[in-house]
Formats: sequence, structure tokens, C-alpha cells
Amino acid sequence: MAARILPFFNRAPLAVKQGDDAGDRRAPFPPVKRNSMQVAKVTLAGTATATSLGIAALSGLERGATFAERLACTALPVVAVAGLHLLPALSRGQSFSVRGLVVVLCTAGLAVTLSSQISFFQLAQQHAGARRAESVPDAVHVPLADMTVRSLTGIAQDQASARKTLALIDNHRCSGNCTSEHLRRATLTATLDALAIESDEAKRREAAEDRQAAQVDRTQQQRDAMRDDPVMVQLADLTGLSKTSVSLLLDLVYAGVLDGIGVLGWYLVMPVRRLGGDAVNAAVVASSSGLEREHVNADEAADADSRITRCSSPIGIDTQLMLLRRDVSEGKVQATVAGIRNHLGCAQATAAQLRRELLALRVVPNQNNGGRNA
Repeated sequence: MAARILPFFNRAPLAVKQGDDAGDRRAPFPPVKRNSMQVAKVTLAGTATATSLGIAALSGLERGATFAERLACTALPVVAVAGLHLLPALSRGQSFSVRGLVVVLCTAGLAVTLSSQISFFQLAQQHAGARRAESVPDAVHVPLADMTVRSLTGIAQDQASARKTLALIDNHRCSGNCTSEHLRRATLTATLDALAIESDEAKRREAAEDRQAAQVDRTQQQRDAMRDDPVMVQLADLTGLSKTSVSLLLDLVYAGVLDGIGVLGWYLVMPVRRLGGDAVNAAVVASSSGLEREHVNADEAADADSRITRCSSPIGIDTQLMLLRRDVSEGKVQATVAGIRNHLGCAQATAAQLRRELLALRVVPNQNNGGRNA
């Protein structure tokens, strides 16, 4: 793994290599600064990809019941994340059909990745909300006296019956011995006083129960409020959207930023030149007497159409100019428009442009200086 990553640190930018072919022997950036930039790119891309892979794995572990189901649910988003981050960089310079297939696969992989990451963020928010809710203390429960208390309705009925009886006694005129009536009046008055006391006790007990119920309700409301993300609540109040919609949008932004950094990071880390489907990796080494060029890896030459396509791009022209300069210096190619066209399979305009570049570099013998080759 280290053998694959370390070459990225020492790889010079493509513009630096092409600048050497044009005659500028000084790189735009010193080697130390160039390596530092490459290390920063690899670190940023690797961190984003590792984070996204970890989130995808944790999201897959939350799904499925058996070990096999969890393993399958974990492998799918992990592969989707790896493909989404690396395929755009690996498909640079490929044919249009290959790049179209990569776009389709990356679109599907983006949907899989976003769904898994949003699921993880939602579960993480639920767990964090549950922990915040547990931090709210329980309502203070004051034990009430364990006694049988009648309802206020029953007490009121007894009070009404006693007052009715007392009213009848008061309206009855006593002509003889009224001792019994006075006794009954006193008894009813005492009964009414007892019923009033019982009614007050029932009211106080009901008030205490209501206060405890209100405290329990407030505690539950505080816990429900603590379950929501404070930022999400504020955004919901500002935008007027529901909390669920705002939470989904925030999770989508989180996942998009993470995967976007990973894709762009690897796209900048791996500037592999793939011209017409052939990989051409050239390392340009500056020496004191000139430029020594050696090819690291080159596939077989493609057909004439692909070579014309390569010559039509600026990168292809610079690459072919480097090769053509060597072949002309060794006498393998005639430095004419027809010779260059037959050798490279380019169009006539491209061949003429390459010959002008050779004249500028003084590789082609000039008629004005007696045919000498500078």
C-alpha cells in the first residue's frame, strides 16, 4: 500500500513537465514545496475517504439481524464510497463511452453513499438526543399520605343532604319538648363542619397531585426539547420548515461536503495522463547540459484515428514534440511536414505546427544557416 501512495508525493505536476518541453528549465515551484503540496493533497483526500468509509461501515452495521446480513449491508456502501471517490480520477482521459459509464455508476454510488451516511447521521442524532434527555433530572416526587379520600362530588352531595335536613328542622316549630330537635341541629351542624374539613383535605390533595403531574409534564417537555439538535431547531424557526426537513437537509449537506472533498482530492492527487486510452507516464529529468527524457511506461501505439486525436490536444502536441525531437535528432524521421505526418499519423496542420516548434527549438536544419543543425 505504501508503495502505491509514495509515488504520488514525488510526482511533479503535468504543467511543470510540459514547461520543460517548451524550453523553460525552471519549475514554477521548488521540489520541497511541490512535495508539500502533494502531501497535503494526499492527506486531505485520504482523510475524507477514510471518514466516509468509516461512516458507511458503521451505517451498514446498524442494518440486518444476522452477521451475514450486517456484513453484506456494510460491504455495499463501502464499495460505493470507494468507487465514488476513485473512479472519476482513474477515468481521466478515457474514451467518452467509458466516462459515460463512470458517470452513471458514480450517480448510483452517490445515491447509495448519501442514503447510508444520512441514515448514520440520523441514528447518531437520536443517540445524542437520548443522552441529552437523560441529563434532565427527574421531577421531585413528594409522597402523599396514604389515606382514603372521597371525591369532592360525594362530599358535596353529603353537604347538600345535611343542609337540607337542617333547613327542615329550622322551619319546624317546636311546641313541646325541643331537646331532640336541638340535638339533631347540633349533630347536623357538626356533620357539616366535618364535611367542610374533608372537602378542604380533598382539594389540597388534588392540588398536590396536579402540581406533581405538572412537574412531570415539564420534565418530559424538557427532555423532548433536548432530543433535538439546537442548530436544527434554530434553522427550523428561521426558515419555517419542519424539524424533520431541516435535519434531512443538514445531513445531506454534511454527506455532500465529505464526499465532494474526497472526490476532488483524489482527482487532484492522481493527475495520470491517459491519452486516447493509452497510459503515457513520462518523467522529465533536468540535467546540466540539457533535458534527459526517459519513458516510464508506454503502451503500444493506437490506430491512426486515436493518434490524430492525441495530436489535436495540447497535451498530445507537447508529448509528441518531445518524442519527435528525439527521433529527428537520431535521424529516424525526416523533418518535413509529410515525414512528420506519416510518422505520427497527424493532420497536416498539426504536422506543420510540430515542424514550426522544431524550428523554434533549432532541431530541424534551417536553410538560412547553411543546413547546419543547431
